[in-house]
Amino acid sequence: MAKKEAKNGAKKGNKKGKAAVKWSAVAGATGYQYRVAKSKAKLTTAGWSSARTSTTLTLKRTAKKRYLEVRAINSGGAGVAARRTIKAK
Repeated sequence: MAKKEAKNGAKKGNKKGKAAVKWSAVAGATGYQYRVAKSKAKLTTAGWSSARTSTTLTLKRTAKKRYLEVRAINSGGAGVAARRTIKAK
């Protein structure tokens, strides 16, 4: 599979202080990995999550902005990561 970027977009958080992030499924992907950090610089060194099949991630909103990257994976490896900012509450 050619490596493809996982398209994602941050959705508005719910009333319980959570931010729901959803992305479109990537054809041929068997799972997705993500990483979250408090700065863009720290994001590049943050570890990737274990593989998950869901295209939705719910994170607790914090008082500070955070950065998220999501990438599609399959037997050919990991695709290019898409980056989003999660706004502070």
